[in-house]
Amino acid sequence: LVLDGDRPVQSAIQTDALIHQGNRGGPLINSRGQVIGMAIGSLSENSRIGQAVPSDSIVKHAASIMSNGHVQRPFLGALLAPDGVADRLGVKGGGVVVEEVLRGGPAKKAGLMPGDVIVSVGGSRILRMDDLVTVLDSCESGDDIQLKVLRPVGNTGSGFASKMTYAEVEMELVLGQAAVPDADARMQDSARVAR
Repeated sequence: LVLDGDRPVQSAIQTDALIHQGNRGGPLINSRGQVIGMAIGSLSENSRIGQAVPSDSIVKHAASIMSNGHVQRPFLGALLAPDGVADRLGVKGGGVVVEEVLRGGPAKKAGLMPGDVIVSVGGSRILRMDDLVTVLDSCESGDDIQLKVLRPVGNTGSGFASKMTYAEVEMELVLGQAAVPDADARMQDSARVAR
């Protein structure tokens, strides 16, 4: 789930509770009266399905927000293709395709290349973007992680019968710290959008 072009929300809770501007940020409560999440909105203005961030995600990041004013997240240093691209490329079992590797970032230093398909991180199978972001959210900047990727090595066949072949490559990557714009820059961006 991605709201307002922001970072994906992992394991978002879907609810039939109507969520609008007036109750966003409020608690989502189950039938036993327990707070299970924070209401964040709907996928569209006319949607009858609301979304909430799970409580455990909020608790996990609360200390970072209190001490830094934002959630500190690890940085992979690569731009990734949307879900489904690996399947369209003929990769059996899914994965996340690397579209671009950022110069000087952790992915570049580890040897990740455009076209690589990330299929495992730290022993956890990666089938889609949500799997990758969930694993990365359990890490911190500076952590060493083991990546397993499928790297394109050539084609077999020709024309419509052509099929890409892949080699499995393992590498170690040290996660960086995701940059967070300062509060003044965020306020200027908000003011510019509001005009």
